[in-house]
Amino acid sequence: MDHLPPVPEHFLVQALEVAKNYDQHFEQMLNLSNQQNLMHLNPLVPKTYTDSNGQTVFARMNPRYKIGNEWEQWVKQYISNRFSDTGISTSVRPKDSTYQTSQSTLVHVDGVRKFALLYVIQQSNTDQWTRWFQEQNQPVVRAMSSSYRSLNENKLTEIDQVCMPLKTWVYIDVRVLHQVTNTIGERIALHVSFQEDVFNKFETENNYEEYN
Repeated sequence: MDHLPPVPEHFLVQALEVAKNYDQHFEQMLNLSNQQNLMHLNPLVPKTYTDSNGQTVFARMNPRYKIGNEWEQWVKQYISNRFSDTGISTSVRPKDSTYQTSQSTLVHVDGVRKFALLYVIQQSNTDQWTRWFQEQNQPVVRAMSSSYRSLNENKLTEIDQVCMPLKTWVYIDVRVLHQVTNTIGERIALHVSFQEDVFNKFETENNYEEYN
């Protein structure tokens, strides 16, 4: 989304400070009750899934945090005033050493939004892939609570993938099953969530279903 402006530096500093001390900021988590019931759980209690080799591995969590009113006003003025929430999106390993090999999220559909703008501001490695999938005999667009616990059942077809560049607005459809993979250390991003396709970039749900 090259037409959108870069994020001012002071917001980047603020976001990195919150992410660095994420375990001290649970009171700032976005939609905490929904996150506990859906995908974005307390990052100290990861879920497991079966990888493509049949191994049970811990999935990374991606808690999201608020920044504050100044950031929201900036988003309204320079991005869109039609967002549902906005703040910091993190992918950091829990500090418990049990989970230090965790590199990927579950294959999932976001539980509390349909579309998202992401602006990655820090990552430990540049080959962190976001991949989208379609499950056999299922539509591309899924119910918002969908998650997939296994990559070893040969029922998923990869339909797209991207490595998100640093400090670049990337607009994604999170109604489609997706997974962030190969996150060796951390990924910290600013995000803006939407319940409608405010930039008119994606197919309608009916058109997606035609791709079955």
